[in-house]
Amino acid sequence: MHKQRIQLHPQPAFDLVRFLDFAGTSADRIPEDEAFFREVWDRWQTQLEAHAIRTPQGRILFAWLAEAVETEIDTLWNSSPHTAYLLHVLALDLIMNAASQLVPQIAKHGCAPVPHPHPSIEHHAKELGLHIEDGCILSRRYAMLTPMPWNGGCASCALAANCPRNTTEMQPSGMPSTEFHSKHSS
Repeated sequence: MHKQRIQLHPQPAFDLVRFLDFAGTSADRIPEDEAFFREVWDRWQTQLEAHAIRTPQGRILFAWLAEAVETEIDTLWNSSPHTAYLLHVLALDLIMNAASQLVPQIAKHGCAPVPHPHPSIEHHAKELGLHIEDGCILSRRYAMLTPMPWNGGCASCALAANCPRNTTEMQPSGMPSTEFHSKHSS
């Protein structure tokens, strides 16, 4: 019999250039140095949880950063909003890269489709000390819930109707524009 849940141990590597690109900034605009971000990255990796869960829909990756990461970032917003923003981006970068390490197609396709709600997913989330909000969103701010292996893209994603990728203008190459536009913008 197969295990219903397997704990995983991704070790995503910090990449300053990727992080700066994701943050939309350059090295000369960051008050902290690279060593600071590496130290936070390394510390937050100890707050990273990842599990492969067997469900009737197939294996699902549950990955998240502990609530302590959210609290650390939240406490900085009033005193240092720029640093708080950069740490927010760092947390997103860490969770996305951990998920990409476990499901390489996430990086290849540029997305991590969210499975449609199912009682088994909610049951496993509860066993992990989490809960599902709005039917398909994990209760942690920095979290990932996606099929493992990658499966189906937009056609299989519970969030497809509200995905920014579906509201962007496409370039002639077929890739989304880097400028996001709402369906309702003029």
